[in-house]
Amino acid sequence: MHIPDAKNNCIPYELYSNISCRRRIKLSRRSKILLEFERGKELVTVADKIKFARLSSGKLQREVAESLGIDRSTYINYENRHIQEEYMNIEILKNISLFCGFEYDFCFNEYHRFIYNDAGKQIRDYRKNQKLTQKQLAKILDVSTTTIKRWENNKSYPRLKNFELFIKMN
Repeated sequence: MHIPDAKNNCIPYELYSNISCRRRIKLSRRSKILLEFERGKELVTVADKIKFARLSSGKLQREVAESLGIDRSTYINYENRHIQEEYMNIEILKNISLFCGFEYDFCFNEYHRFIYNDAGKQIRDYRKNQKLTQKQLAKILDVSTTTIKRWENNKSYPRLKNFELFIKMN
């Protein structure tokens, strides 16, 4: 791995990890964040994954936003956790991943994968395997029968709290 310094010169990671060398090299903010991940910082949140994807691909926030056809401030809200994960647009997350050179679902969390992979079919299959009616499943999840019908037909999706309850049932 090469680490760009503040002047965007690439320095081999092995050289940077040498303590005497590290004192003389001023790293960019981008490089410092990448080093955190290199040293084992977990990509826990969707925002962490978005930021890591962008930084590791060397893209600017403006470039990513333009490629997505969204305003830069909207993109920054995704990257800085100003949008709750359950309200993040799955197509935007998919396109960030692809634009930055990652698999389509790199920026997804478990909830996004569930929605992307035909949530309605998964709910319907679970209900039928458990021999539950829509009304019975609705009662378990504390939603209306109409809501279950809409989920099963992919007309709407479960909120995060319903998804978490559904996962616990599996």
